[in-house]
Amino acid sequence: MDFKLPIYCIGVTQSAENVTRIAILQKTCKGWSLCRCEKLTETGALSWPKRFLSSKVVLSLQGQETLVKSVSSSLKSKKNFLKMVYAEQEATAAFPLKDLVIAHDLGEWNSAQERVVTLWMLQRQSVALATALLEEKGGFATHISCRAKDLFSALQQSLLRNLATYFFVYEGLDETVCLFVQEGSVLLSRSFKNDSGSLLDDLLASFAYVQEVYTASLSEIHGAYLSSSLRTLLSRRAGVPVIISLLFSELSPDQEVYRDAVAAAFQGVRSCHTCFSYSWGDFSRKACSYWIKKRLWSLSKLAFASALAIFIGGGVESLLLVHKAQQIFREIAPEKEITRVFRSAQQVVKEVCDSDHSWEYEYLPTVPTNQEVMEVLGRMTANLPSVSFSHYLYKLEDIPSEERPLGGYRAYISLQGAANDEDFASFIDQLSAWIGARVLSKKLADRQFDVRIALQGRG
Repeated sequence: MDFKLPIYCIGVTQSAENVTRIAILQKTCKGWSLCRCEKLTETGALSWPKRFLSSKVVLSLQGQETLVKSVSSSLKSKKNFLKMVYAEQEATAAFPLKDLVIAHDLGEWNSAQERVVTLWMLQRQSVALATALLEEKGGFATHISCRAKDLFSALQQSLLRNLATYFFVYEGLDETVCLFVQEGSVLLSRSFKNDSGSLLDDLLASFAYVQEVYTASLSEIHGAYLSSSLRTLLSRRAGVPVIISLLFSELSPDQEVYRDAVAAAFQGVRSCHTCFSYSWGDFSRKACSYWIKKRLWSLSKLAFASALAIFIGGGVESLLLVHKAQQIFREIAPEKEITRVFRSAQQVVKEVCDSDHSWEYEYLPTVPTNQEVMEVLGRMTANLPSVSFSHYLYKLEDIPSEERPLGGYRAYISLQGAANDEDFASFIDQLSAWIGARVLSKKLADRQFDVRIALQGRG
């Protein structure tokens, strides 16, 4: 089954008549599907459910507001390549770079050991105007894109990406966009109004231009959503067939009027940064309040999900601990039955502990530990001022094991140091009187002694 997830991406477009079209994609287990389309007139207002509040909203500007420029170079350093391109653009552009919003796509290396960077440029004034018109209707964009970039992104997901060179024409609701793509990079992008009387001539001029400038031999034109009249005339005048490609198979015939918004939504799905940067400096005060509200909503959902995960994890861990405790209790007291009520279970365990001590482990260490031995030696020599130690070794030689459960414990202690005869004799007497200690050897020469002791525990 194709389960639907509460994840959405929203594409928004605006026409010259300030008609807003919205397409909402929903994440499913098999991909993305179109779940909702909406059209707003100039006086309409948005009213979205809260589930869309944390979604990405991509506002796509028309292609006529976008300037596309391509530059090729053999520089291997991406950083140096982009520096050169931006420096050249700053020197030749009609607008200062600070008035432009620029995004770039860096292509792959071609057969001439060059790669192309495509610059997509918008005026900040155009972005501000488009977002302001959307905010008047209660909508707020989180990302900015453009029609040409949306189409190129869709083409990169279609079968046309396997072609080295192609000329593509897309007929939108308000404008027709043509793209010339060579080796994965857009070398030409032009947009024309659909109601322009010179639309066909402009498309033919663009087709002839790319063949002349880029010495490309094009045997067909690819298109999408072209009217039958435009397709027929374009094929007849250009002298090549026009092959129609289906960019968005999800659209039904009555949903095709939202294809521009669908392209913007898919652009938001495929790119984490979408097309153009859209930062705090571009937000209006009204948009900032919406952004804060959106962040708070996202954080609240994240907090709820975290609390739910902790609750489920804690419950599972508690069940595992209860199951383990029941297993241990059945091993200790198989004749007793423990209940699920905490106080009753606590009383049963107390009764078992008070009445039966057979479960206690009998083979706890029965020889002094290393720490205990050092404390005893310290007390023994406290009143023997001439006794000092230069070497001390504690070695546990034998402990009970599965093969020898009654083997007992055995430890050896090696002591070396200095002492006079009287203090040394007193020290040896105390060691011999120590319970569990057996002096294996002792030697004193030139006030230097060497003593070895064995500690034997019960088996």
